[in-house]
Amino acid sequence: MGSNTKKIIFIVLGTFIFLALLFVSYRNFKIKSMYKKKYDAVMSKDPQGKKEYSKTLHAGIEDMNSLAVSELVTQLAKWEKAKKFLEKDITLAKLATTFNSNTKYLSLVIYHYRKKNFIPYINDLKIDFMVEALKNSKQLQQYTNTALAEESGFSSTQRFATAFKTRTGMPTPYFIEELKKEEAKVVK
Repeated sequence: MGSNTKKIIFIVLGTFIFLALLFVSYRNFKIKSMYKKKYDAVMSKDPQGKKEYSKTLHAGIEDMNSLAVSELVTQLAKWEKAKKFLEKDITLAKLATTFNSNTKYLSLVIYHYRKKNFIPYINDLKIDFMVEALKNSKQLQQYTNTALAEESGFSSTQRFATAFKTRTGMPTPYFIEELKKEEAKVVK
């Protein structure tokens, strides 16, 4: 190979590597930008995470006794307020037993009044709790994902990490990093 050929190969490889690094940097910037938007959205939400839910009946609910529905909704609200959702291994069957109901009715009530299926409902309660706890506790901000998963009642770190990203749109470490940045601004 001549020296001109080597120079051309070197230039082509250098250009390719430069463009690949540029692409990776741009992609990383876009991801961080998206996370920042999601972080701002999470921080601007109602601090208690409370939502108003429709109380009109839909298919399945109208078959139930309205007194039974009302009782289940009341029990569910008390259960949420007592933060019983932080217990590990909550199942629809266990919760239905606690409420002296059956899984079908309880599932319909949760779907109708909380607009979610059971597992996303429980996960969202746990993540909303943890988001508020992280906002208010510098000590929790030092915890690992494993410890945060334990604190919020998840059975595994992976389930916690997945639920956190699903609910907030960003990974836990990014959220904590942004909280620390905000606190540092306030201190100055």
